[in-house]
Amino acid sequence: MRGNIVTAATVFGIFVLVSSLVLVFGIRHVAYKTAAQIDAAVNVHAQAVERAGQNAGAPIRDSLETLSATFDRHAHAVEHAGDQIAHPAIPKDYVIQLRGPVAIQQPMVIRGPTQDGSLPVNAVVGK
Repeated sequence: MRGNIVTAATVFGIFVLVSSLVLVFGIRHVAYKTAAQIDAAVNVHAQAVERAGQNAGAPIRDSLETLSATFDRHAHAVEHAGDQIAHPAIPKDYVIQLRGPVAIQQPMVIRGPTQDGSLPVNAVVGK
């Protein structure tokens, strides 16, 4: 009986050792395989991001080039808006009527529609 126990213990120890080695090498193999897959996926993603940046660069550069021209047009329009407001092109048959009192907080100059700024003869200012 003593020989059977020693044999059984030896066989059990060998199986424990073999199963431990299989477990350790299996986990190691899975970990290395997973790490390699993650590394490959990260490299593919990095290349995709670089390509996307290169493809996005051209439209951004083109829009920046047209943006300066747009700002120039806007600046020109704002610069000359005061000229158009100060000298409006009022048609000859255009009638302006103000009804009711108009509160004036400071001295005011009334310019007419003519080139020299005079009012037509039939203009009535105040009552």
